[in-house]
Formats: sequence, structure tokens, C-alpha cells
Amino acid sequence: MRKGIIIVGYLLICCCITLSACTSNKQKGQDQQQKTSQKMSQQDSLELTIDEDLAIPMPKVPKNISDPREKANYIINHFWDQLNFNDTTYLKTPDKMEASFANFIALALCFPVEDEIPALLLPLENSNDKMLHFFLEMYKKYLYDPNSPMRNESFYIPIAEWASKSAKVDYAMQERMKSIANLAKKNQVGDKAINFAFQRTDGALTTLYAVKGMYTILMFYTPGCHTCEMTIDQIKRLPALKALDKNQKVRLVCIYAEPDIETWEKYESNIPEYAVNGIDKDGTILSDELYDLKASPTLYLLDKDKKVILKDAGLQEILPYLEEKLEVRIK
Repeated sequence: MRKGIIIVGYLLICCCITLSACTSNKQKGQDQQQKTSQKMSQQDSLELTIDEDLAIPMPKVPKNISDPREKANYIINHFWDQLNFNDTTYLKTPDKMEASFANFIALALCFPVEDEIPALLLPLENSNDKMLHFFLEMYKKYLYDPNSPMRNESFYIPIAEWASKSAKVDYAMQERMKSIANLAKKNQVGDKAINFAFQRTDGALTTLYAVKGMYTILMFYTPGCHTCEMTIDQIKRLPALKALDKNQKVRLVCIYAEPDIETWEKYESNIPEYAVNGIDKDGTILSDELYDLKASPTLYLLDKDKKVILKDAGLQEILPYLEEKLEVRIK
């Protein structure tokens, strides 16, 4: 059984996990840096306690560095200084190595991805064979696995792109990582969601772009999927969403991406009656890899022009956003 994500309890790490929400919204430049520094400066202390469960000690920040942001940057850039990338005995204590990695990635997520690419790639460029495999697996587990609380496709794309071109990995992995990178770059926040055709329950053919509304919750689901049923049940218990759909402020579009019409028709009664329930009867969404559907359900929040506001988000993220923008209570 795969082990779960290791969450470390250092004050700075907790601070940075919170800050990662600020950096994932694609704000750029000085404004983003100021927000990051302001939140860091609110903490009582940024000193890290050396944990005996780590594979390597946390870097000690020089005393002449006092700015919280500069402290964090120093730790990120010197995080692996004491690791011998050629010494595979570190892998005999995988939990300690993973704990160290968890610290590193939580820190990196505090800042814009473009600032951290060199630090992210450093372990890959300096390791080989088993050590390289360890780091690739950790990046995938923490940044790409749909169950990871630190999941962040923007941070995983540079990893996948590096692996797709590296002579250190075999051709099969290069191709897999190339496919992952290309898929992850589709439908990013700020981009216009890719249009697709689907069949409605009344037999009519339509498209995503034809659904008019101020906001659109786009949900890809699988009939019988337990998590899907939990999400659908939660939606059904929100009468405010039905009212918002009626006046086209929030449209709910539920799509089954598999071309299995019989299964879809049997499941129709489970979908909220006001939702636009559709099926990609040609299977184009999956065959052409229009959307990254590695988990079910997969939800997007789109604006009136079908630009992506939230990607692969949960209702716990979507609903507060809508409540704030529409000034209504949904939950």
C-alpha cells in the first residue's frame, strides 16, 4: 500500500503551505512578492527546529539575513547542500528522505514557480539511477497526485518537461512525461477552457461554449464513483445553486467523458434535474486529451467567457469564491 503524504509541523512550513494558495493564483511580480513577505513577517519566528527524523539537517541561515523572504529563499537554495546525491544509503531510510523532501517542497510552494525552477531541478540534475527515481517519484506524489494536499501542476510541469528531455531516463518515461506536461498545460487558470461537443439527455447535441451563464461549474464525473456520488449529493443539498442556475448566474454542467451511453442513461436520475447533463458519445475528450481527468470527479469553475477561474478544484474552493463574487450565501 502506498504511504501517505508526510506533513511536517514546522512553523515556517505551516506558514508556507498557507502561502501556497497565494502563489497558485498566478499573480505576478512585485505585488505577489509583497504579499508573500507580508504574510511571512506576521509569524512570530522563522527559525526551524532540526528534526531527528530528517535525512539531512535543515540549512542554517546566516545571521546577517533577517528578512523572512530572504531566509526562506536561502533555505530553498541551500536545502540539499549536505546531501551526497551519489550515496544511495540515504534511501535505506526512505521516511527520513521523504520528510526532508516534504520540507523542501512546502517551502518552494511559497513562491512563484518561475523563481524556483533552478532549485526544483537541482536534485534531478545531480542524481542518477535509484536516487533520481526517488526524486521523480516524490515530485509526482507531492505535486501531481490528485490526493496530495500540496498538489500543484504549475510546479510539476518543469519536472515533467525536464524528464521528457533527459537522457537519464528511458524513452518510455520520456514519452509519458511529455504527455503529462502537455496535458497539464491545457486549461490552466486564466486560459479559455477547451470547447467540446456533447449530447444532452434530450438527445440534442450542443457544446460547452453554448451553455450561457455568468459562471459555469464544469464537472466531469463517472457513474457509480463514490467520490462523485458524495459531490453530487452535496450539490443536491444546496438549493441556492438551483436558484442561481435558474437565473443563469451559475450553470452546472455535468459531463460523462466515456462513450458508454447505456451506463450514462441509467445514471441520469442521480444528476440534479436542473443541471446540463451530457455525454461525450464520441469519446473525444479522452482520445484527444482535451482535459486532464486523472481523478473523478474533476471540477472547473469558468467565467462567462469560459475562462478558467479554478482548475481541478473542490466545492470547498468553488463555493466560497461564488459566494464572494455574487454576494450570496450558497452553503
